[in-house]
Amino acid sequence: MNTSVLLLHLNEKEEMREEIRSLETRSKDSLWARSIKAIHGSLFQSGFQVKKGHNSCWRNIIKEVESLSNQRIHVLNYLRIKFGDGKSSKFWCLSTSLLPQEFLYKGAQIALESCKNITIADKVRQENTYQTFRRTPRGGVEQEQFQHVDRISKSVKLNSKNDSWTWNLEKSVLLLLNHAPPSIADGGTWSLLLPNIGISAMHMQLLPNDRVVMYDRTGFGTSNISLPDGKCPPNSNDCSAHSVEYDVMSNSIRPLMVLTNLWCSSGSLMPDGTLTQTGGVEEGAFAVRTYNSCDTCDWQEIQNGLVQERWYSTNHKLPDGRQIIVGGRGKYSYEFYPKTSDTETAVDFLFLVETYDLFIENNLYPFVFLYPDGNLFIFINNRAIICDYVNNKVVKTFPVIPGGQPRNYPSTGSAVLLPMKIVQGVIAKVEVMVCGGAPRTAFPNANIGLFDRALDTCGRIIISDPDPQWVMETMPMARVMGDMLSLPNGNVLIINGASSGTAGWELGRDPVLSPLIYRSGNPIGSRFEVQTPSNIPRMYHSTALLVRDGRVLVGGNNPHDKYEFTNVLYPTSWSKNTTKH
Repeated sequence: MNTSVLLLHLNEKEEMREEIRSLETRSKDSLWARSIKAIHGSLFQSGFQVKKGHNSCWRNIIKEVESLSNQRIHVLNYLRIKFGDGKSSKFWCLSTSLLPQEFLYKGAQIALESCKNITIADKVRQENTYQTFRRTPRGGVEQEQFQHVDRISKSVKLNSKNDSWTWNLEKSVLLLLNHAPPSIADGGTWSLLLPNIGISAMHMQLLPNDRVVMYDRTGFGTSNISLPDGKCPPNSNDCSAHSVEYDVMSNSIRPLMVLTNLWCSSGSLMPDGTLTQTGGVEEGAFAVRTYNSCDTCDWQEIQNGLVQERWYSTNHKLPDGRQIIVGGRGKYSYEFYPKTSDTETAVDFLFLVETYDLFIENNLYPFVFLYPDGNLFIFINNRAIICDYVNNKVVKTFPVIPGGQPRNYPSTGSAVLLPMKIVQGVIAKVEVMVCGGAPRTAFPNANIGLFDRALDTCGRIIISDPDPQWVMETMPMARVMGDMLSLPNGNVLIINGASSGTAGWELGRDPVLSPLIYRSGNPIGSRFEVQTPSNIPRMYHSTALLVRDGRVLVGGNNPHDKYEFTNVLYPTSWSKNTTKH
């Protein structure tokens, strides 16, 4: 029989199927091994030891999948779409090539699901897809490794019909795989712009003239870039810059002088394009700083510009041109800038009290979005409301996000307002997505050297619905301290962060180097795409922003109480790079 056919249509005798199965599970002749060899020209070693006396197929699969992923090969696509086009073929294969011979039950079919009346596309979209292409794990290490494989396999993009997998069954009973290469999604590209900008970019803001102002905290030592013309802040021996302006077009840096400590401050642009940065720590806690970009411009500072100290607050632009400044460490209130009068006070905000976790906080850097009616959507910890900030009233309360785990600092997740749908000039749907974070135990555990795995879930909620409910999804990997950006094409980029621990000095582990593209309009199960990994960890005090040409500017990473470059797990980064998706 020399005709290429889908395996579904092979109706040979049981003996032939057993011969096929036997050939498929040989270590060097298996379909799995020969496919890797066809792609890479060589084989990876198998039999990776998990613990003494036990070889684990799951650990070996993890190693091979991650190795292929690092080379931008979507090997899970290959595994899941091995036969058929994923649309019309009613075939789903447990690839016995994934299992060493000793794992096979004698004479058993090993739950081979070759006749399931379901398309591959439908199967992939199911939440429990992973249960159909492996034997049941037997607990312990094997269960943990299986869950790791499951997390890796969450991001699946079906190939086109032209990428069908077919078999040739030759007279010699040798199995040959003929196929078009699996389609590999554009994983984005990375470019190193500057290896050293002189500071670690804790904060960044794009300005109207395509320049980016970047800044770090002051008062903890000199940076690697000097202030120009012999400038030096008053009463200070530190004459280095802790802020710079980056010119996107010329790829150049100009040092700026900031006087007060804007560590973990907050800010936003005013209607005229002026950056207003508020709060910080120490002498910067009450300060307001403004920056207008020009060739000779520098920071202007207003001492005592705030009513209350603001540290880890959130700023948001309002329709009247002012900014609202919400929360901060130990501050359960909001205030406005600019002030309408010298007697204006802060407004007590009970929601900040209700969302405070004792000794942990989890209510810092709230997620704030302007609602179309002029009110504010505010998410803190694991809850959200619509707030009428003018009258200090809660006008709508949303369900607790499923799982109830915190999503705000120090269990830092990220949030984004998804592209809004406008029908006949009316906004038809307003939807927010919150991703990542850390379990409530993560912060206290990290402080004693135990690093909990971060959250790997995202929640979407249509906040304009009369009865809004969270819809949960699972990311391909866990992530805390991530950043989310809306891209010009409507997709969302999830980037930076760690997969264990929390925000804070020395409290994060296992940097997440691979960004994700989230396609919000796709069906559940096909929305996440793992992108090309960076080689620079971007964890605590890292940043990302979209510039006008569509690139994403990425910088920062300093999980230490000062600049540290040697003898630490994650050195301070002064570099600046971009990624394009």
